[in-house]
Order: sequence, then structure tokens, then C-alpha cells
Amino acid sequence: MAKIIAITFNEELISKIKGALSEPRYHVEAFSSPALAMKKLKMDQDETSIVIIDVGLKKFGGLEFLQYVRELPNGANARIIVMTTKTKCDFHELADGSLIKPFTTLDLVQKVEFMLVS
Repeated sequence: MAKIIAITFNEELISKIKGALSEPRYHVEAFSSPALAMKKLKMDQDETSIVIIDVGLKKFGGLEFLQYVRELPNGANARIIVMTTKTKCDFHELADGSLIKPFTTLDLVQKVEFMLVS
């Protein structure tokens, strides 16, 4: 079972991610608190298959969170998808993929499945 951690302050996006990916083959944990997500990632980094990050995070920015994930001992192996409204950003070198908001649940599922097989 693939473990996915998602971080966004947008409750609608949390519901969308959980609704689209909460199937028998995915275990999804979504956080609106960067501090809680960082704690969970630190504890479960070897078990986490994909991290989905909203680049528009408040207080603790999405780019900073992305850098934090990459700096974890197993962070280089993490598959990271960023959610953004922009087509060009500073994160493209650090992330493995992106979803341009607004996106459909089909876009989300296809991106996750692609990340799991690549």
C-alpha cells in the first residue's frame, strides 16, 4: 500500500485529495499544519511513497517545506508533487511533478500513479 502525505491549508483540497486517493491501495494522511506534517514525515520517511505539497502554504512556505523534505536523511528518495497556480516556479528542480490548480481528481490520481511506477 502506497503511503501519501499531503500538506495544504485549503480544507477543500484536503477533502479532494483524501476523496480521490483513499482507496485500498493508498493510505493518505493530510495536514493543514506544516509542523504536524514535518513531525509525521520525520517519523515515517522510510514508509512514505509520495509527498504532496501546496506551494501556497501560509506562514511556512511551500518551497521551504519542499526543501525540508529534501534535507531529510531519506529525502532524496521522496517522490514530491507540488500543487501550484503557476506554471513556472523555483520549485521545479526540487519536485518530481506538479499539479496546476485547479486540477481534477483524475489529474491527481494519474499523477500519483505515474509517480509510483516511475
